[in-house]
Amino acid sequence: MSTTPWDAFRNIGVAVSFDEHAAPLVALAGRLAARTGKRLLLLHAVEPWQEGLLARNVAEAIVQRASGLAKGRLVELASFAPEGVDVETAVVVGKPAEALAAAALEKECCLLCVGANRSGTAALLSGISTAMALMAACPVATLVVDAANGMRLPEGGALRILVADDLSDRSESAVELGAALAASLGEAALHHVHVSPLGEDELRDALASAAAASRAPLDSATSAHEVLAALRATQVARLEERASLQREYVEEAGGTYTWEVLSGAVRAELGTVVKGFGPDLLVFGRHAPVHRKPFHFGRMPLRAMLAHGKPVVVVPGA
Repeated sequence: MSTTPWDAFRNIGVAVSFDEHAAPLVALAGRLAARTGKRLLLLHAVEPWQEGLLARNVAEAIVQRASGLAKGRLVELASFAPEGVDVETAVVVGKPAEALAAAALEKECCLLCVGANRSGTAALLSGISTAMALMAACPVATLVVDAANGMRLPEGGALRILVADDLSDRSESAVELGAALAASLGEAALHHVHVSPLGEDELRDALASAAAASRAPLDSATSAHEVLAALRATQVARLEERASLQREYVEEAGGTYTWEVLSGAVRAELGTVVKGFGPDLLVFGRHAPVHRKPFHFGRMPLRAMLAHGKPVVVVPGA
């Protein structure tokens, strides 16, 4: 079993913006830290004044004043962490997403938590929010919580984790982090799922089109069934292989590990799994281009990820 950043790094970071959701976000991250034996690192980014708008000494004085005030407010927010959790605070200067991501990496965070307010969904989906930018480019796994859905995690019992895996190489880190998180919790239920969007009807149509284009005779109905059966067998074998690398790790810690391959529309099938399994956290890999609409992380658009009303962890590919 290879060591993951979750195993190696002690800190869970929290990106704090001092809005009304800051305290609940700190409390949520603190409960996760308490249950996994991690330290809590509260981070706030102060944006510098643009050069030329003010004299340099005045701009620096404003930033220093803002940083001092932020340090005091971070200390106040630390009181919302559960008793016994070790809390550190830090203020960084720079563009928020870039500065927070750099600090999370420098401070060896295994996870960076950030809140997203549903009232700001338009800004979030336009790609200008800190949460969006962190999900898109942060080198540390990012946990995004929609404040409108409530910033809560179970205080006791088995935490339920759903890992969505598209079976690409760059999703392996998401599977590893999900398993490492489950193992650190001890009592946890991890469900590892792959959804194949390709159905027999779609495959039959594609084969028929290929046969027409090549002017070669082809029994598309039979071929589609055989090709799809072979594809499903490959997907099952691939997912089972990945699961076998992590399952013992989770089960030895006292958790459970289940997996399944589904077929159909990815959003709809994941929605069905979420409803049936009732996860507390969703884990996705990040590996596809995001500079397009709808913004995608892996095979899922951001809107679809947040639509389930659950905290979402986006894990960068190795």
